[in-house]
Amino acid sequence: MIIKKQFFSLALLLPLPLAAANFDIHGGGGIAKFHTSNSSMMVSQSEIDTLGDPNNGWDNGIYQLGFSFFPGSAIPEPGAFNLLHTMSFQVNAYHIAEDNFSGPVYRFGDHTLHDYNYKMNLRSTRVMADAVFNAFSFNNLGIYGKLGVGEAWNRVDYSDYPIDGSDSSSISIHRKTRSGVAVEAGAGVQYNFTNGLGISFEYLYVDMDRVRLGHASSNSCLDGIVSPTLSLESSAFLLNLHWMFA
Repeated sequence: MIIKKQFFSLALLLPLPLAAANFDIHGGGGIAKFHTSNSSMMVSQSEIDTLGDPNNGWDNGIYQLGFSFFPGSAIPEPGAFNLLHTMSFQVNAYHIAEDNFSGPVYRFGDHTLHDYNYKMNLRSTRVMADAVFNAFSFNNLGIYGKLGVGEAWNRVDYSDYPIDGSDSSSISIHRKTRSGVAVEAGAGVQYNFTNGLGISFEYLYVDMDRVRLGHASSNSCLDGIVSPTLSLESSAFLLNLHWMFA
């Protein structure tokens, strides 16, 4: 009797075996937009300028390739109705193609002191570990949310110039690549045509951290002081194909 009780107690502590795992490989692309709000430029020890919102639009390409792991039998069966049905884990690689845009520079952060504009070329690659929460599914259609963290590599080419065309001081930074922690959140819908093929459409917002570019070259006495700090974010809409297998 004592042996049976000890065996029963031990069984409660052991993990239950998972059902057969399912996997998927997915890939696709869409459109993306960079945001550089709350970015700053330290021109001198007493002057820190801010960068205004860029004039870019939803005209930049983004590409994705990823792998999903579903613990247990996670892919909905035809005719099933499920609430908070499953959770899956993904590893995703994203590349946002180079975007060229410009915007205002506000001296001392004052919008009335708009003497300069900036130009920026920016592209970004990141690798993310994501948790996907399938909030609702019915038949072959599912709605999900996504949270993830990873590393982003951002390549930036920055310059600014006086708006009056004068030869006063300007700043230039050529092709600096910086890495930082990226955090993303999004939501989407997925439709499975069969047990092995599906399609998804999702929105993603990504905070790519603040990127300090280091010192810049200048045609004035500001050399060695200028230290741009960019607050990089992006939004994207993505369409992906999913190949699912056991």
